[in-house]
Amino acid sequence: MPISIIYQCYITNQYDELSEEYKQKIANFHKDQAKIIIKKIAEKLGSIHNIHEIKFHIILFLVPEKNKIENDFIKNLGAFSND
Repeated sequence: MPISIIYQCYITNQYDELSEEYKQKIANFHKDQAKIIIKKIAEKLGSIHNIHEIKFHIILFLVPEKNKIENDFIKNLGAFSND
């Protein structure tokens, strides 16, 4: 099952358009982060049978300012409450 995360990204905050430079920086940054996480998982859970067969799918929604999106979502959600 994929996991979706709204991720406030300092790289995204520096760009106004989807340029090749931006895409490359994002790809490199998250590949490096994934390598670190995979190493930590292997160190902590390496004794679990077939742990290397587990596939993680994380979908990041890169945003320059996460709080504004969260606040707008909560405000709009209030319109659907029964109160």
